[in-house]
Amino acid sequence: LFNPLKIFVPLSMILLLLGGAYTLFMMVFYSNISDTTTLLLLAGIGTLFFGLLADQISNIRRGG
Repeated sequence: LFNPLKIFVPLSMILLLLGGAYTLFMMVFYSNISDTTTLLLLAGIGTLFFGLLADQISNIRRGG
C-alpha cells in the first residue's frame, strides 16, 4: 500500500541539505544567516514531521 515516508523523507532531506549548505555558504562569505536559509530549514523539518504524521495515520488505517 501507500508508504508516506518514501515520499516525505527524501523531500525533507533535500530541503534540509539545501538549507544547511546555504547556511554554511552565507556564514562563510557574509557572516549572516538570511531568511532563505531559515525558510529552507523550517520547510525541511515541517515536511519531515508531516511525513511522520502521515505514516502514523497510514498505519492506523491499515490496522497495524
